[in-house]
Amino acid sequence: MKQILRLFGGLIFLIFAFTMPIIHCVQKATTHREKEAVVTKVETSQSQGRRGRVSTHRHLRYTYEVDGARYEGYDWQYEADSDAKPGDNIHILYDLSKPGSSQISENGGLDWTQTLVFLGISGYLFFGFYRNRR
Repeated sequence: MKQILRLFGGLIFLIFAFTMPIIHCVQKATTHREKEAVVTKVETSQSQGRRGRVSTHRHLRYTYEVDGARYEGYDWQYEADSDAKPGDNIHILYDLSKPGSSQISENGGLDWTQTLVFLGISGYLFFGFYRNRR
């Protein structure tokens, strides 16, 4: 039973590893377009963790144009690095049906850490399954 759970878990994590990249590619091909935008403001905030460590978070406000109309955007999920400044160019994805809806598309719009973690867990479970097969 434990072996079947390892195999099943490995398959589930393998599927999750590729779900977000596939969804992102489908979006870019159908309902969204990539465009260059200009950073207008870098908002900095700090939060304190349970152990007293202070973390600094940087989020970007940006502007972009679609069909002559100017839009402003803010992506709360994307965290900029410390050298981001107003005037920098970034790539965004905007929704074709609602051009005011956008998100930052750096690194292809994907968080590759999530994919790598899911692939690592999947590999570990598959390795455990095949190692203990008798």
